[in-house]
Amino acid sequence: EGVRLLRKGGGLDQARIEDLVSTVFVERLDEIVGADGPRAFFCVVLKNRARDWWKKKASAVHEDRPADDPGAPHTIEVTERIDAQLDAVVHARAVIEQLSPTERQVWLGIARGADREDLARTMKTSRANIDQIASRSRSRLKKAGLG
Repeated sequence: EGVRLLRKGGGLDQARIEDLVSTVFVERLDEIVGADGPRAFFCVVLKNRARDWWKKKASAVHEDRPADDPGAPHTIEVTERIDAQLDAVVHARAVIEQLSPTERQVWLGIARGADREDLARTMKTSRANIDQIASRSRSRLKKAGLG
């Protein structure tokens, strides 16, 4: 899940993602396990670690170029954009986790392109029930600012 978070929101390559995930696990495992919400805690720590990495990278690149170089990255703009993307991903994850398991299964199935008839068969329910669950999930997500 942490890898998916960074891939979607952080624009990091696979090797960097794996480094960040393993570093966070090794360094913060006791805190993650002891947290009230271990997943949410892990995602926040991972997001912060990715943000720090991007800030260092942007600063290092920026220092290698003259200030008037049009190709020099704008560190504040880059980190603000990354912060916003990662915050949005963490928020979305937290909201989705508040759905019931059935609502989450239906919503994620539809989000991944599953046919509602197929979902109904798989979940041994009616298409109308899938539509109702999807509508309820969509409403809850919209109320939380995800729609």
